[in-house]
Amino acid sequence: MRRASSSSTSRSELERLSELDMLAGVVGFDPNRRNWRSGEEGTEREQRVKRSLHTLSAAHSSRPLSLASPPLRRLGVSDFRGVRDRRSGAFSSEIWFGEKRLILGTFDTADEAARAYDAAAWRLLWPRREMNFPDVPTSQRAQDLAPLPRLFTDEDRRDHRRRQRRLAIAEMDMEAMAVWCERFPQDIVDGRQFYKQRRTEREARRTE
Repeated sequence: MRRASSSSTSRSELERLSELDMLAGVVGFDPNRRNWRSGEEGTEREQRVKRSLHTLSAAHSSRPLSLASPPLRRLGVSDFRGVRDRRSGAFSSEIWFGEKRLILGTFDTADEAARAYDAAAWRLLWPRREMNFPDVPTSQRAQDLAPLPRLFTDEDRRDHRRRQRRLAIAEMDMEAMAVWCERFPQDIVDGRQFYKQRRTEREARRTE
């Protein structure tokens, strides 16, 4: 009878334990003394943690304990076009010109990197639907809103000047192409038909 009474008492005490108290037993916190337990051997601590986990699992058998961590955001993914997350917490901006990637620099926030991307997109005559902020009315306004990237060292400043030269060359190429399309539209049509025929012949050879 004494054992049954003792068992009943311990069971009732377990039911009165709150979830916070049981979690405190797992991490080694004594709620009565309000301090951290110290001076325990590693083996003894491991056994105590295992017992606490077993108690917690038994007390919450009707509500299983979920140990799954929240979904992590994949590194490098951003909500803006041309913007990548970096491990340092900064954001890099880049834009593609044909088959070439033009790096625009590293910025403190994703918004700043997106502004730099849009400024370059305006210079390359991209349509507004491919920009992060299509409500910006003019190219000059986009340039005014674009901040400078991080320029901490002389090497950063040299890289920035080199990137600006590459972007300027791409801008001149796009402007020249725009002028050519305006003056010689038939050449553009002929060129497109030529490359279309080339692709058709290449696909035909592949199917043979």
